[in-house]
Amino acid sequence: MPVYEMTIATPGKLKQGSCISFDPGNPQTSPGVHYCGSSTEGRKGLDWTLDGTGMKMGELANTLAYLIGDRFVVDKTGYSGTFDVHLRWTPGQGETGSTWGAASPDDVGVSVFSVLQEQLGLRLKTGKGPVEVLVVDRAERPTSN
Repeated sequence: MPVYEMTIATPGKLKQGSCISFDPGNPQTSPGVHYCGSSTEGRKGLDWTLDGTGMKMGELANTLAYLIGDRFVVDKTGYSGTFDVHLRWTPGQGETGSTWGAASPDDVGVSVFSVLQEQLGLRLKTGKGPVEVLVVDRAERPTSN
């Protein structure tokens, strides 16, 4: 199926993750505590944001797939470990597609595709690859008990 392949555009732009592992028996409640793998996405005024702490590349790929909304994102970076991710952008007027202003890598205006390359040194390119799908081959109305 069609996918986006996440590759390295500019090595060295990602910052190593600075986080603590979550311990359910001893949760930290102090402000400013950042748990590994946590992320937030949303709007701040006109800007769109994605902030992640101690994210693995697979987690970033899944988050990007959610934000873009039309394809899976496959990690082809070869990076291991965790990284802190901070993306901010203001979508251009010509953008269509998902609510995140990311119609395609060739779209005009500022998109998540261009800021990913500028701010994190990563590139999304179109490709084809295996993806997990759920196939329902039969459905029936439930019977009353």
